[in-house]
This record gives sequence, structure tokens and C-alpha cells, in this order.
Amino acid sequence: MTDSEHKFRNFHQATAFENVMQALNRSAPVALVSSLLLALAPGAAAANRSPVKRRCAVPAGWKAVAQDRQTIVLDRRVTGPTGGISLLYRYCVLASGRFRFLFESTDDPGNSTRQYPDGPYKVRLAGAYIAYGASWGYRATGSHAWITVVDTQNGTSAQSPEGTNGVAPATLLVSPSGIAAWLWRVGGDPNFTGEVRALVFRTKQTSLLDSSPSTSAFSTGALSNLRLYQCIGGCGSSSTVVAWTDGGSVRYANF
Repeated sequence: MTDSEHKFRNFHQATAFENVMQALNRSAPVALVSSLLLALAPGAAAANRSPVKRRCAVPAGWKAVAQDRQTIVLDRRVTGPTGGISLLYRYCVLASGRFRFLFESTDDPGNSTRQYPDGPYKVRLAGAYIAYGASWGYRATGSHAWITVVDTQNGTSAQSPEGTNGVAPATLLVSPSGIAAWLWRVGGDPNFTGEVRALVFRTKQTSLLDSSPSTSAFSTGALSNLRLYQCIGGCGSSSTVVAWTDGGSVRYANF
């Protein structure tokens, strides 16, 4: 570019800028001044026309069943050509926008002894963790329930042992430190039992914290009021407290 061409271009740029400043001095409407400034920014208009993609947008045919500021859980029910029902569950971490597998099963109408697992029950979110309950329904021998905790950062999981003749948890809680606690009923008539259990994701260990006889398939006996507390000071190596009531007594366990 010649010296005269440089001067010609600089003259027009200076003239455009001067026009904008004159508009400001005349107290032009903000919208007009903004438009003028935008027009001088190379590529700005094109950038504004670019579509903004929503992370973890719910696809058609799916619905959200749980969500917090970090994670969303979706489900979809699909009926197969032979009448089998597929239960599909996925989760997405909002920071990455990536969907991952959570839970899936398919009923087999031709199998007379075992049906697809029910669940997830009581999907709970806290920090990087998802907790949920599920159960296998055996048509001949009753159900077997369990609890799963998933670390959404890497997709790994920890699962409790199955509770014989267990049902969906009456209460399920999870802490940001990866401690899940639940209250459920196990056993068969007439030996129903309510239990408080906890699963520590870090160690993959499940603990029985308390139990109580129950006279009903829909009762957890004297156990109730399950709570999780995150300790913020004076707790030593423990950071999570599980608390519940057994009759009139308040009990707790540190993790």
C-alpha cells in the first residue's frame, strides 16, 4: 500500500470516529451511538448473529427428573417392538455439556421369573455426586433393592449390597462429600425391618447404622427423621454427620 493510500484510509477512519463523537456531543440516543460503535468493530455484527448453544439442552423425547446448578438428570421411556419397556436415564454436567449413562434396563415379557429393575427412586444431587435407589423385581421371590452413588466428574460409581425383599428408600440423602444415607424397609412378612444405612463413596463401603422391627411392609418401624449435616469446624477428621431418630432418641454417626 502506498503512502497516499495509507493517508486516504486513515482519513476515512478518523472521519468515521469524528462522526460518532459528534453524535455523542449532540446527546444522540444510546441505541444510535451503540449501533455506530458496533459498526466500527470488525466482525462484531457477524459474531452477534452466531447462535449460542445451550449446554445440556433437553433433547426431544426426554424430560428432566432432577437438576441443580451443576448437573441435570434426564429420563426417557421407550416401548420396543415386542412390548418390552426400556428405561433410559442420562445425566449431563453443565460445565462440560457432555451426557453420560446413568441407568438403563429393559423388561422381557417372555421372562416369567424376573422383570426389569424399577427406578431410579429418589434421585438426589449434591456437589459432584448423584445418588439414587433401584430394585430388581423377582416375580417369584420378591424384590432386591440397592443404592448407587455416581461421581459425575469421572463417571465412576459405588453401589450398596442388595437388600433382600427391600423396597424403594423412604428417604435418601447425599452430601457434597459423597456420603449417601438412606432409610428403607427390608425383610418379608412377618419379619419386616426398618434400617438406616450409609454408603461412603471414597471407600465404597456401606454401613448399617440402626435397625428397628416393623409390623408393616410400608413402615420403617421406630426410625424416622433422617438428616445429613456438613460439618464446618471442630469435627476432627469427620466432615459429614448422619442423624436420625429411633423412637424418642436422636442418634447420629460421623463420617
